Amino acid sequence: MMLAFISLLSLSFVQAQPPAPQFPTSPLVRHTFATTEEGWLGMGDIAKVSRTSPPQPTLHFEYMVSKMNLNALVRPLEADVFKGAQRLHFELKTDTDTTVAVMLQEKGGGRFTAVAALPKNLWQDIDLGPTDFTLGKDKNDPADANGKLDMDKVESVTLVDLHVFFLQAEGALATALFPGIVAGPRELWLREFSATTASLPVTTLDGLARPQIGWIGVGGLTLQRAMVGSPLTGRALEATYAVSQGKIAGLLRALPLGALTEKTSLNLSVAAKKSMTLLFQLEDDQGGKFDLTVEVPGLRVARKLSLLLSDFKPANESKRDKIDLARVKQVLILDISGLLESVEQNNTLWLANLEAK
Repeated sequence: MMLAFISLLSLSFVQAQPPAPQFPTSPLVRHTFATTEEGWLGMGDIAKVSRTSPPQPTLHFEYMVSKMNLNALVRPLEADVFKGAQRLHFELKTDTDTTVAVMLQEKGGGRFTAVAALPKNLWQDIDLGPTDFTLGKDKNDPADANGKLDMDKVESVTLVDLHVFFLQAEGALATALFPGIVAGPRELWLREFSATTASLPVTTLDGLARPQIGWIGVGGLTLQRAMVGSPLTGRALEATYAVSQGKIAGLLRALPLGALTEKTSLNLSVAAKKSMTLLFQLEDDQGGKFDLTVEVPGLRVARKLSLLLSDFKPANESKRDKIDLARVKQVLILDISGLLESVEQNNTLWLANLEAK
């Protein structure tokens, strides 16, 4: 029960967040868009790049989301320009609630991707370090010699609206996972793109050490940072959605290859407004899919889960019988209450502190 769009990515090139921390260092790259487009290009059949000034210089990208078109905002890079870079920082805004992929292509190497959920009409700070990017390992992805991102070899940065892949995905599962996506023209704004040698805080599996949300909501689910009064303490995700008979909703996050190597459990904190059955699925880069279900009580009761990796069993559609923890590339968390019983309700799931031990 996994997502076709991961392979599709390789076929081609909320809430307002608190201000990102400031790092006093000279940038390797700084694009302010004060006088030019700074070398950013619109790629695809329907793509237009321009600049807007008030109240701050901004790059404006107009594009189309449809079953027939693929458009991207691309910045080719000179050799070694990202050498030593530890932090990419920029701001994005879109006219639609969506998820954007940030893709770094190595010269003669692999394609590395990070994602950010973007709330409609709100500026979103984006902070990304080398460890936030995961290597594409599907059959159409280019091979990488050492399996890790080498910033000095990056030859391009690409921004792609993932809704185009969701819309183009075919089959009943794709329709269930990505309902309600509307084809048509869209707009994206980019400002203050920079690359510096300043280090970011160590990333976590839940991604909550960054200002942006690095999860993908599926089944019509809406994601935001948890507000004051959340049943979970500290930084947490808040996912709201509707469940009905035959309907699923949940969250997807890519994991760095090797994140589960020699680990024995997947640990996290959860709470739910109403009781639910959660399906956790781990997928590796060889088609293996492994499931574990957990009952979560409602009434906003915080609960710590420790999921033994040895308890995950092959899914019906898994191409492998035994899990290889070193090759796990993503985790999918689904509320499957609507598949198991005749339930119809609005629900909220809170999640935090995802880690492997």
